[in-house]
Amino acid sequence: MTQLVYTEDGCELYCGDAREVLPTLELAPESTVVITDPVWPNASPLFFGVDDPDGLFATVASMLAPLARRIIVQMGIASDPRMLRHVPSSHPFVRICWLRFARPWPMANLLIGGDVAYIFGSKEPPAGLSCMPGETTARGYHPSQKVNHPSPRTLEHIQWLVDKFTRPGDTVLDPFCGSGTTLRAALDCGRRAVGIEINEAFCEVVIERLAQRVLPLLEETREVRDDGAG
Repeated sequence: MTQLVYTEDGCELYCGDAREVLPTLELAPESTVVITDPVWPNASPLFFGVDDPDGLFATVASMLAPLARRIIVQMGIASDPRMLRHVPSSHPFVRICWLRFARPWPMANLLIGGDVAYIFGSKEPPAGLSCMPGETTARGYHPSQKVNHPSPRTLEHIQWLVDKFTRPGDTVLDPFCGSGTTLRAALDCGRRAVGIEINEAFCEVVIERLAQRVLPLLEETREVRDDGAG
């Protein structure tokens, strides 16, 4: 059963199946950008849809196309990108963005040096730039990433995606919002945010995280002071 479980400060969070929630949303396609990290074949068994992630993404991708001018899909470097074939032709592939980590780490037999983001749809570059950027480096996981979720994404990466690939006044939509990193990043950048998450426990994590949110400038100041205090 779908529920609107959080609505405050330009953010809406729905607890429910994206396939049921998306048809009920009233969004302007020209001012909506999807930024999401869907369920992948090698995802944690805790995720809904892990038994058929390909079919789930195929259905949701077809529903997203009429709602947004741009679709951005983020994934880890060990995630199989062949699911991306389900992004409709109405949103042509634009480019890959490299979301690097300043400090790589080993995972099994892989060296994890970052994530990737696939951009589909509008080819419009950011305001003031003649071309679309393609990479950024995060210093590391933000302290707010220490949340009760199997695979939270890095806030610094998503803030960069929001800053470079959305415009002031846009709505950022995440139909698989997990721990709420995309919602948090959208709000930090002054965008409206709409998230959907089927797992009630993860919705509680998102709500708690958004409730504890402070201005990014205040966070950075606090981190500098903490570092200086040793």
